[in-house]
Amino acid sequence: MARQFTIFPRPRKKGKPILYVQFRDPETGKRLTAVSSHETTRGRAEDWAIERLRKGVVSSKSNMTFSHFAENWWTWGASQYIERKLEVAAGTGARMGEIQSLQVKNVHENYLEINKTWDRKYGFKEPKWGSIRNVPILRKVYSNLRYVIENSPYDEPDDLVFGGKDCKTPKDHKSILTSLYKAFEKLGISEDWMTQQLMQVEAGWLVVSDAHQGIQAAVRKCFLGSSWQRCRIHFIRNILGTVGQREKARVAAKLKQIWQQPDRGSAIRMARLFIAEFRQSHPLTVETLRQGLEDSLQFYAFEELDGRKISSTNMQERLHEEVRRRSCRKRDLTCQTNGKTIIRSDKGAEQLEGAFRTGPIDR
Repeated sequence: MARQFTIFPRPRKKGKPILYVQFRDPETGKRLTAVSSHETTRGRAEDWAIERLRKGVVSSKSNMTFSHFAENWWTWGASQYIERKLEVAAGTGARMGEIQSLQVKNVHENYLEINKTWDRKYGFKEPKWGSIRNVPILRKVYSNLRYVIENSPYDEPDDLVFGGKDCKTPKDHKSILTSLYKAFEKLGISEDWMTQQLMQVEAGWLVVSDAHQGIQAAVRKCFLGSSWQRCRIHFIRNILGTVGQREKARVAAKLKQIWQQPDRGSAIRMARLFIAEFRQSHPLTVETLRQGLEDSLQFYAFEELDGRKISSTNMQERLHEEVRRRSCRKRDLTCQTNGKTIIRSDKGAEQLEGAFRTGPIDR
């Protein structure tokens, strides 16, 4: 009788070779697709294989090729690969780039290691705001991730969980968004329906965001009559991106004074002084300031509110950071479903109260 599995090594760029196990189909005796044992010694690899046989968790995929693996990537309902990727996003709150950069070694039974993100222009880099973290996951999310890994040609520790054309290049973001929209359609949720629901939300006086074109288009379409405030922090970073490292500190000190003025008129006068001083030495910096200055001063029209809180997205980002921090700690911050009130679990959260208003403001 033929042995139920075969063990063989696969070399790596660094370190000892990883031992792979190729099982046999118990009915036909044909060899199945080899899977990584994540072990470097034969004894441990054999123990791992025997344990899988005992539990009956041997994959039934025989000699899977990449073309067969990607056969139904673009068909919603037939591609569990894409569906599981969207489930990871919904179950963890991770950004798309963070999921695209997820490696096999980052997947643990109770959590995911988020230590980098994928940027379409620059490739792999540190997560936004340096938010390296461990994200707790549900058992279902973990089992779905293990399914993807075990049925993928890419199962080395450094391989991407959601690899694209190869194990080091992630799946294209457009295909992910296409699958997401198809999932919405399957549930009877169309883009027009989502737009109508947003338009039924009580209109706000002010929407604060960075200069993302999609956000601006959504505000114009769904929040008629609302003002749009360009986040001054993001705007300052955009401007300083045109300045050399040697001059950055001096320019930044002058630039920040614009938004520290007590009223809009004073801010515009300070901006004119900045433009006059740097017009010759930093023309691109001055042009960037001119293009976005008006949008970054909208908060001055709301004298009843604290300009420090509504001139940037810092309050929203701080709230998101606090929710993420507490969600790793028995999820002791609870929100009402109507989105108008935060039930505070300690006195420290009271500092967030001033950022939330449920009724119109007397202007």
